[in-house]
Amino acid sequence: MKRYNLTSHSIETIEEFMLPSDGEILWYHFNHETYDELSSIIETIKVHPLAKIKLLHSDPKPRINVFKNESVLSLYALTNFFKPTKINVLVCSDLIISFIEDQEIDLFQYVTQEFNQNYIKLDHTGHILYQIFHEVIEKFLISLDRFANEIEEIERDLFNDPFRKDLDKKIFNWKVQLQDLRQLVEPQVNVITQIVEADFPFLSEDAGFYFNELKENYCRIISALDNFKESMSGIIDLQMSLKSDRTNDIMKTLTLISAIFLPMSFLASFYGMNFINMPELKWKYGYLYCIVLNVMIGVWISIYFKVKGWWGKKHHAK
Repeated sequence: MKRYNLTSHSIETIEEFMLPSDGEILWYHFNHETYDELSSIIETIKVHPLAKIKLLHSDPKPRINVFKNESVLSLYALTNFFKPTKINVLVCSDLIISFIEDQEIDLFQYVTQEFNQNYIKLDHTGHILYQIFHEVIEKFLISLDRFANEIEEIERDLFNDPFRKDLDKKIFNWKVQLQDLRQLVEPQVNVITQIVEADFPFLSEDAGFYFNELKENYCRIISALDNFKESMSGIIDLQMSLKSDRTNDIMKTLTLISAIFLPMSFLASFYGMNFINMPELKWKYGYLYCIVLNVMIGVWISIYFKVKGWWGKKHHAK
């Protein structure tokens, strides 16, 4: 079992769980593979019974639960596949225990690496809590960049072929996913607001400044998600417009073709009448005459449409 000792600024490997001694601040991290171990450990710690339940079983939305001697926070981070994963954190004055459902996010490695690369004197559990929040925000920011790329790809596919069958479903799924993420991020802003403004007992004054910065970053994420939602709505409108334009082009082409063959159909029906006194029926060159006449009418109408620009004009690069 690994833990991070904030006092000695080191990663320690131990055989069994131990509570902090005097002057020590420890952080233990667990994931779904070590859930049974966490369940056994949490029963040996003297914390509020509800705190134990909140740590092992997440709330459906991000929230903070403050008890007499400890607090439990429920957060959500994003994996590389845009899947929300739950993070529960038990915070005491000298102990932090975190639990994440998805092992794809190596929270322990990231936070400890951050402390090793950017040495900060840690004397309070609030610094660990800040880094956990910071990792969650980093995952969201990375996802925002990928969201932007996905929207650009959808726009390219839309211009290439607005009638693609899978495009409607793809646009709808992304719009729903953005809405779901928006509903996850906003409560996390409320959690940070409660931490900063409600005199959170496990946060030092110095760590409080860092949390104010986190709040601003979360607001940026919410603004970006709202912009993406508007972009997706704009893409839906654009898709309808492009489909309408393509449909109009198709109908125009069919109408022009019909206009070309309409006089031919008229001549064919005219000479198809079975009257006795029709001179052309016994004319030696009558058949050739009708063929040439039909071709000339078709060519003349096509040239007329071309001159009028109804076939569409080609734009040559200068």
